[in-house]
Amino acid sequence: MKKIPASIKRLLLQIKNQGFYAYLVGKCLEYELIGREADHWTIITNASEAALKKTDLIVDEGNKNNSDNWICSLEYKQKDNSKSTWRIFIKRQDNSAEAFFEDKLFTVDSVGYDGENYYDPYEGKEDIKNEVIDLVYTPQEYLEQHPEDLLTIVEKIAETGYDLSHELFSVLISKGGILTSQDKKTLTEKFQNIMTGEFTGKALKVMDETGMLAFLVGERLYKNRNKKEREAFQKYIQNIDRTKRILDRRIVSFYLGFWKKKDMRAMDNLDYDDDLKEKLGFAHQHLSDLYYLHKPTDLKDYLYKYGLKMYNFVDNISKIQARVYGLKTDGIGRRHMILQKIALENEPVFLEDLSMNAETLMKEGLAKDQQEADSLLDLLVYIVHRHPDYNEPHLLLSQVYRLNKNPLKKYRYKYLTKKL
Repeated sequence: MKKIPASIKRLLLQIKNQGFYAYLVGKCLEYELIGREADHWTIITNASEAALKKTDLIVDEGNKNNSDNWICSLEYKQKDNSKSTWRIFIKRQDNSAEAFFEDKLFTVDSVGYDGENYYDPYEGKEDIKNEVIDLVYTPQEYLEQHPEDLLTIVEKIAETGYDLSHELFSVLISKGGILTSQDKKTLTEKFQNIMTGEFTGKALKVMDETGMLAFLVGERLYKNRNKKEREAFQKYIQNIDRTKRILDRRIVSFYLGFWKKKDMRAMDNLDYDDDLKEKLGFAHQHLSDLYYLHKPTDLKDYLYKYGLKMYNFVDNISKIQARVYGLKTDGIGRRHMILQKIALENEPVFLEDLSMNAETLMKEGLAKDQQEADSLLDLLVYIVHRHPDYNEPHLLLSQVYRLNKNPLKKYRYKYLTKKL
């Protein structure tokens, strides 16, 4: 356990001495109790604005979110006697302090410190030290009345990395099935929060062990996973926390763990937006294509066909899979080197990189309309991918003249560009 800094204690007492209550709460207090360094502090108080301005707080009027929430600073001395500042979040309350703590679901959230003593009606301080999640209510009775909070408990695991109390874990095993009666949109939002947590792997493990995960992806589909899929899932929960906490990447990489077209069916079990569905569908179809992009022309063709945004997305998915499943990264490094070379040499990749446009082709009489001009531009992109030095107006016009004079060659190029 770390000591609460003297300047924080002084601030709390400055508020209390004016006749108000003030408690340190939340993540900063948890960190201090388990020996981690807090980088900001949250205080609840019923103090007036005038009272707060009489303290050591540095109040920036521009940092007042509203009349009840302030973002302030507090100056303190470091070990070398240099001055620095902490961010202080002030949450002003109209109700009593007791009402604030009684409104919490978890014991670890129902702890406060007023500069002298701890307020701890549910023994949350001990749970914080032991890194245990428990409810302020009797778990069995509470979850029967509030089944929507099953995933709220898992969100807490993803946030803290704490273990469930034995009683709470047992109740989750017996109650996991009632997730089927919950609103899909709410379940989706909560699962997305879980997937971007600091301890997502641990949360997924608990969901797997309690049966909740089966209901979220489809019970039959989940139980029918083969041995290799189950082994891959174990690697996923062991290593997913080593990846960046970016929603679309983590969600898509999770569902790709269901093989043979089962990924889309699993995703359809919840209520995701079209963007996430599109990204999973694209990764399902085209992620494996990355492993065959050995040459600059292959990569340029891929970029032209699918765009830089989708390429970057599946490239990031390939990085996640390499980190999670221990795959080789040779292909990733090779693609990055190719991209750097293309960028450094300013090689044409996209339509806008061409030194030619549809208007010029029609003006020169090489295309009778916009549709034919667009078709010819596609052929020119295919050509300059292979011959970047051809990207000069007179050379491109020359290529179009040749294509128009040689229908077989033109047909062959059209066939090849369809495969792009």
